[in-house]
Amino acid sequence: MGFEVIGEKVDFNFMCCKDKGEGAEYPYHNVKDFGAVGDGESSDAEAIQAALDQAKLSANGAVVIIPDGTYLISEHLSIYSNTALRVNPNARIIRDHEGYLIMNGDRDKNYYGYEGEENIEISGGVWDQNAAEYGQAIAFSIGHGKYISIRDLTIKNVPGSHAIEINSSRNVTVSNCKFLGFKDPGGREFSEAIQIDLAREEGVFPPFGAYDYTPCKKITITKCYFGKSATEGPWGRAIGSHSATIGRWHEDIIITDNMMEDISLQAIRSYSWKRVVVANNSFINCGGAVGIYPPLLSKPQDTKDDQGNQTNQSQPCEQYVISNNSIWGGLSYSPGISISGQDANGTIMDVTVTGNIISHAAGNSGGIYMNNAEKVNVTGNNISAINSYGISGSNGQLFTVESNILRDIKSEGIVMKDAVEQVTIAGNQLKNIDHSGINVTDKVSMVVVSNNNILNANRKHVLDAQHIRITNNVARVSLTNNVCYQDPDEEATEGLRITRTVTKLVRTGNNFADLPLLDTSNSLVGVDLEG
Repeated sequence: MGFEVIGEKVDFNFMCCKDKGEGAEYPYHNVKDFGAVGDGESSDAEAIQAALDQAKLSANGAVVIIPDGTYLISEHLSIYSNTALRVNPNARIIRDHEGYLIMNGDRDKNYYGYEGEENIEISGGVWDQNAAEYGQAIAFSIGHGKYISIRDLTIKNVPGSHAIEINSSRNVTVSNCKFLGFKDPGGREFSEAIQIDLAREEGVFPPFGAYDYTPCKKITITKCYFGKSATEGPWGRAIGSHSATIGRWHEDIIITDNMMEDISLQAIRSYSWKRVVVANNSFINCGGAVGIYPPLLSKPQDTKDDQGNQTNQSQPCEQYVISNNSIWGGLSYSPGISISGQDANGTIMDVTVTGNIISHAAGNSGGIYMNNAEKVNVTGNNISAINSYGISGSNGQLFTVESNILRDIKSEGIVMKDAVEQVTIAGNQLKNIDHSGINVTDKVSMVVVSNNNILNANRKHVLDAQHIRITNNVARVSLTNNVCYQDPDEEATEGLRITRTVTKLVRTGNNFADLPLLDTSNSLVGVDLEG
């Protein structure tokens, strides 16, 4: 039997196993038969490892069972190919040493590519990394493997590192897990609960080699919760990466139906990934929800190639769908959704941001941000009660901002600036915008602004803010069929301002009734309703 993992079949599937004695397909090993006590007083690491070693000897695979109890682990556990480690829901595994809880391999061995320990399931139980007693260490270390499932378990109280590191592996699924509590020993606020990384060097993945720059592929993280524990605080990040190598990408990453709460930085940080889906997640009071980045030029260790040569370049990253996420509160660290490319070849390309709700921000970051990007489609999002801009784009090409709803925005509603080429801003509805409703400025070219509906702009009465503002060397603009209005109880503001450095602009069919206009350009005016 097999099951689908992102389009590929697993040759061996532990989830089909029955209770022992009733159609069992594989041998079962209970750790208590190997001497485990589970009393929470003496170490059971040796006994559990003995059961895992016995499972390793089964040519067709085996199941290791940890029954209810409290098990102290005084040294890390190693799990091998074709093994299912099933922990009863009420069992607690507690770290009682300075290292890891479990890894898929041995410290003294090198594995290459995806040819390490594979076809592994770890499920059930509460795995406590015991931050109150011990220092920084990964809880679960997965490297050079494939067809690995981690499900239905809790990892808690992790100091300074990751609950799960997925490194140099493919076809890995993490599902229905809880990640509770992170302790920052200082300078490790960026640590992810689940890190996706590549085998670059020992400092990136200490458990074992080989360091052959193998990236991750086909990773699914679904139906998990990330938050505080009873004793430790929230995570710096829920899911992400913080190292890269030029010429290598993590590919086919799917993150769906998770809940992330009180994350201090960005909940999801895509770093040198491509072909990514982030959908149907809930972000509650997070510093930022989703960040998309190529290798950063400010990190020279990440701009080397796999031969160790310094390229001084970033690299393009492509194909992202960010859809139907709920982002509530937070935004003290970054925008709700940030698409942030780099100079020197680090463009983010082919992005769709659709159907997201971003609201009730406590911090001062914006809603959706895009910079150094190409072919970005921002459609059908609902953005409200934001203490900065609603949607901002800069330094890119082929941006579409269409059919979004923006309300109660404390800065500009939609702003395009700094050398964006080919922009469409169409069919958006904006209400109660404290600065300009739509602002296009600073060498933006080939712009369509059409069919937008703006009610109440410049509510803060700042200098030079209008319902629609087009300034500073913007060229080739079509401004058509927009409707702008100010409620009678709102202080009057300009409906439109176009400055003299704007060239090749045509405007027609707009409704600026009862609003003052200022157009000092040489635009060609058709029939607008003014005055």
